[in-house]
Amino acid sequence: MPLTIQRALWVTESPTAFGVYTPRSDNIFDANAPMQIYAEPMGFGWRKSGDLWHAELGADLVLRKQDGAELYRQRDFQKVGVDSWVRNREFIMTFTYIFRNVPKGEYLVDTILRDAVKGKAVTSRCPLWFAEAPSSAGGGCRWQPLTDGTGRTRVRPVSLGSYQVAK
Repeated sequence: MPLTIQRALWVTESPTAFGVYTPRSDNIFDANAPMQIYAEPMGFGWRKSGDLWHAELGADLVLRKQDGAELYRQRDFQKVGVDSWVRNREFIMTFTYIFRNVPKGEYLVDTILRDAVKGKAVTSRCPLWFAEAPSSAGGGCRWQPLTDGTGRTRVRPVSLGSYQVAK
């Protein structure tokens, strides 16, 4: 199975477990306010480490203007290592973003999830608005995944840990 994200969405608070979250009704935020993403990665690798299985994921962050121009990039925004007696299939990651001093408007958040065990990566793009968003912004976070080369698109969202961007 390739590295993918089965589900990713903006949430109102920290999830308590796999599948236990409260989705946001939109993706409109006030600048300087925390924004949280819940994500369920799948297809990541495990390697044996003593008696346990080990998975290791890293995430990079890119903030873009709506036209795609890059404003900020941070490699290894978050790293997660997991040791388990079994190769878990149900796994969540959460990311909290705080973007400081960002002008009102529409932006894109690209998250690149990297699997250190398999050497694979997947990228997702999530639009968001700061304050005075267009009236078409309802419906929550709409992930705009990359195409798979066949013209079909695949949802490939990602989740991150705490992050702050200061201009």
